Amino acid sequence: LDIPGFNQSLGPDTAVAGQLCDQIHVYVENQISEYALRKIQSWGDCYLIVSGTGHVEDDDTDMQMSRLVDFACETSSGLETILNQSYLASQDPPTSFLAEDYQATVRIGIDHGSIHISYMHTTNTP
Repeated sequence: LDIPGFNQSLGPDTAVAGQLCDQIHVYVENQISEYALRKIQSWGDCYLIVSGTGHVEDDDTDMQMSRLVDFACETSSGLETILNQSYLASQDPPTSFLAEDYQATVRIGIDHGSIHISYMHTTNTP
């Protein structure tokens, strides 16, 4: 999951940008939980999410691809709505605190097969 151009589109008000980032992360985390997926890692506005690991309750292996597709569709739509409705209500008229020409899009890629992740200099594995 990635929101192309998001970081570059944020306005200079870091407090407002932080609130939007919090709103995005809370929304994505709730979606991950609702669809019984597992977040491996996040980098800013980019997430690596998997299913079928058996580490999450209700992670039925026969439904893992369906859950990923449903997650992708709903989360993409929800994030685009959040981003396109991000306005500073305190301004008259309300103005977006994202760059004026920014049109929110969300990219979600889905693949199947195994994934192996190693963390250098640790003994931790997901």
